[in-house]
Amino acid sequence: MKAKHVGIIIWVVIAATFIFCFWYFGIKNIFADKDTSEEEDLIVGSMAECSHRNDFVEPVLQAGDYYIDGNTDNNVFYIHIGDDETYNVCGDVEKYIDSFATFFDDNLKAESIEQYSKPMRYRIMTYHEAGDRTLIQLEQKNENGIEFSTGPSYISETSFKDGDNIYKLVTESTSSDSDN
Repeated sequence: MKAKHVGIIIWVVIAATFIFCFWYFGIKNIFADKDTSEEEDLIVGSMAECSHRNDFVEPVLQAGDYYIDGNTDNNVFYIHIGDDETYNVCGDVEKYIDSFATFFDDNLKAESIEQYSKPMRYRIMTYHEAGDRTLIQLEQKNENGIEFSTGPSYISETSFKDGDNIYKLVTESTSSDSDN
């Protein structure tokens, strides 16, 4: 009889421990009063209220050649930003695309390679969604005409992020200097 009682007590302790852990790590967080003041601040500063004045001017990228981390040893590809607001992938376009995207459809990858093989116009836009986010939008031509898609994230006048890579200006364009 004592062994039976010990077994029952052990199962009760195990069940109580399981229920406590389930409550502590799961249900407690669902019913807890969360401090949402930070989330509300993000919503207030989002599209409802633009954080820029009416005279806000979007930032610019300096024209020139941009390499991953500013390292010119990566001569497989680089990005040339033109004075005429063009975004041009120079070198191996397929390796460039593989650096920020994974394709499961070879036709879609081929279309992207064709698109990025030519210089594209770009524009820089700041969005106010849960905080300011500035993106470089790339011009894409489709059956409905021309659209701008979201592209790399703008960091500064001399850098941007595309996928996990940060591109930094290495050589500035001299065409604007020679025009003077």
